[in-house]
Amino acid sequence: MFKMKKTKKNNKSFFHHKQKQKIPFEAFYRINLRHDLEEDLAFSSLRAILEIKKESTRTALLSGLLNGVMVKGPGLDEVVGLLKASLSLDNIAEVKKPKVQLPKRKKLISYASSGKKGFKTMNISTPAAIVAASLGNYIAKACSHSTSSMSGSADFLSEIGISVMSSTSQNIKALRETGLAFFSMEESTPFFAKVYGGRFFMPHALSFALAGLSFPIKTDVLFYGLSHPNIGLSIQVFNRFGFRNVFVVTTTEDGIHYIDEFGVSGVSTIAGIRNGVLGKVVSSSFSDELKLPSHRMQDIAQKESVRENIRAAIDVLRGKGEEARTNVICANAAIIHYLSNGLPFAESFRLAKLNVKRGKALEKLFEIIETTNGDKSRIKKFL
Repeated sequence: MFKMKKTKKNNKSFFHHKQKQKIPFEAFYRINLRHDLEEDLAFSSLRAILEIKKESTRTALLSGLLNGVMVKGPGLDEVVGLLKASLSLDNIAEVKKPKVQLPKRKKLISYASSGKKGFKTMNISTPAAIVAASLGNYIAKACSHSTSSMSGSADFLSEIGISVMSSTSQNIKALRETGLAFFSMEESTPFFAKVYGGRFFMPHALSFALAGLSFPIKTDVLFYGLSHPNIGLSIQVFNRFGFRNVFVVTTTEDGIHYIDEFGVSGVSTIAGIRNGVLGKVVSSSFSDELKLPSHRMQDIAQKESVRENIRAAIDVLRGKGEEARTNVICANAAIIHYLSNGLPFAESFRLAKLNVKRGKALEKLFEIIETTNGDKSRIKKFL
């Protein structure tokens, strides 16, 4: 009788385990038949996967779900559900985010990107944020370590001696003093980062908004780069999360390989939300507006080593960069200046290039290193 009871108990435990594991497989059945997932099913499926203890099983199912949605074709409800599940691991949506007090009429721009570029470039967004800060703007910049590129934003900062603050209060202090603070995604979402980081090499279902949703502070406008053509979906996702002012951009030269910045060759596609109203998706070769020479994507490609890659960006900040690299960094800084001040894009671009030429961007870099109690000796090897 004792054995019968034990068997019954084990069977009950086994079937309970199988029942718990049913949810993610229901999602896979639907994806396999090209059916979109309801928001609740997407949420519960990802949560169930994230709670699996065995790393190899968890990673395989996580990859299958996020990449499977992309192969099927992502829908709004399922992407929102998946994002809510990823954020729930660190209670991001439940925490009341602080508002940073800035000088009167100043806007705080959050700047983030999806990563996972189809064409690997030099570091663009981080030096662009530094140039934008030198123009008097206030920027909260997301950063993380590289998975597929030569050097991610966090790698870039570490190499040049900038310390990424671990606490929100420290970052707010740096933001007020220098106009720029770097928020580590690994610090903002530590539990999710542990099961997610370093596992994906191409855009997936979370790429449409994850980095933009992970900031631990309130901002006025989000500037988001996406390495995927469907930026219309991206702004719909941000709209569902209550964002009122968003600017999303992607650029491609061949219609296959996309970068998560405003480019200076090929076609850039932009879309946004202004005061809660979704705008149209617009594609154009904006290089004509800036009166740029005929650059190619290869002109801003990543270098062959981490040091060379970072040196290319530092050369821009010190006014000695290659023309295409200078233009792409200043163009992305110009978007921040436009979003912050409403100054026309072409004029913002002109001011960004002028600040680089006058050494203001390099001065801002040194100011940030000092304010974050960074290592000044590290930047010297790039000068």
